[in-house]
Amino acid sequence: LYRGPVTVRRALEESINVPTVRLLEAIGVDAVLDVARRLGIQSPLRREYALALGVSEVTLLELTAAYAALANGGNRVAPHAILRVEGPGGVLLEEHRPAVEPVLKAEVAYLVTSLLEGAVERGTGQKARLPGRPVAGKTGTSQEAADLWFLGYTPELAAGVWIGYDVPRSLGRHETAGRLAAPVWADFVRRALGERPAAPFPVPEEVFFLEVDPRTGTPASPGSPGAVREVFLRGSEAAGGPPPAEAVRDEPEAPAEGSEGGAGGTPVSGTERSGRE
Repeated sequence: LYRGPVTVRRALEESINVPTVRLLEAIGVDAVLDVARRLGIQSPLRREYALALGVSEVTLLELTAAYAALANGGNRVAPHAILRVEGPGGVLLEEHRPAVEPVLKAEVAYLVTSLLEGAVERGTGQKARLPGRPVAGKTGTSQEAADLWFLGYTPELAAGVWIGYDVPRSLGRHETAGRLAAPVWADFVRRALGERPAAPFPVPEEVFFLEVDPRTGTPASPGSPGAVREVFLRGSEAAGGPPPAEAVRDEPEAPAEGSEGGAGGTPVSGTERSGRE
């Protein structure tokens, strides 16, 4: 289904693949690979445009740790299993002191967080919502529904869910990550946080908010019906209202294994309708 131009936010929320590939093409594969490595992805990644759709396999631990860096405002902490070792009487024998490595600017991490919040509030990850708590996250459904993923975080906790078989086979023709993985994530995080007070995601000073037209992503006129609140980097060209990009028509193709699509920003891109959530 051809939709014409859509914003990157909408493309991410609805898992539309073509804008994701176009964004990778515009940024460059090498730049994306560099960010992936900085976020802690060590698995082999294929240097091709299909990388944007999840053609390369990574571990759940790697991917969860990468999302945790976004939750930490762009600061990466290597995963570890043991926090401390105590002896008889609670005597502290050893304690792990994690090293914190800045890998993204806080304002860039927040832009991604804002987009991922939309995926939970309005997109394919709605079953991961936790009433009263902010949640950022993304679903992932591989080809033939052999792998169902949900990666997400609150300001306090990052977690990941994978559902699949050791020997890959379909989980069901109509199964999706939004249907199965997202509720598992929500149940775990709800129990893990318990009665802990909810807190908002910290907003860096280097970003600001603007009312925009949800169709084009450009600044809305005062009082425009349907205007939505969007976040921008201070000094970015987007604040001046970029014109919509020329729409393109996508050729049908089989979805790449490993993902449903994604995005990071608010430019406009021509799209098609993805067959998976």
